[in-house]
Amino acid sequence: GNGSMRLADASECLMQNADGEGVEDMTTLAHLHEPGVLSNLSRRYEHDAIYTAVGAILIAVNPFKPLPALFEQHVMDTYVRAASPSGGGTSGLPPHVYCIAANAYRQMMRDGAGQAILITGESGAGKTETSKLIMKCLAQ
Repeated sequence: GNGSMRLADASECLMQNADGEGVEDMTTLAHLHEPGVLSNLSRRYEHDAIYTAVGAILIAVNPFKPLPALFEQHVMDTYVRAASPSGGGTSGLPPHVYCIAANAYRQMMRDGAGQAILITGESGAGKTETSKLIMKCLAQ
């Protein structure tokens, strides 16, 4: 910029996470604070990675454009197969709404207990579309 410098107290500064495309599970971020979370989501969004995990929680960012390859039948089949009792689990797969749906179904069948999936967000965030995708996966 203009060559000026600003002195800041170290307590006002937050550590920055490594650059790149972001991490799939934010529990692995070295520095977990609001700017780090937002930066990670932004980096992933730039690469059309609209799903990011925080442990067992899925964050979905509305892409406001079609991403048909993300929702093809073979993608759903991959998550459903991985979540099946003989499938080996979904932990090695990228975060996805199909992962949430398939794991909820697997746990329901395994434990014989009902499951709930909470979808929350602002108006226009994509809650209805997410609900449709979950229902499609559960009806598989």
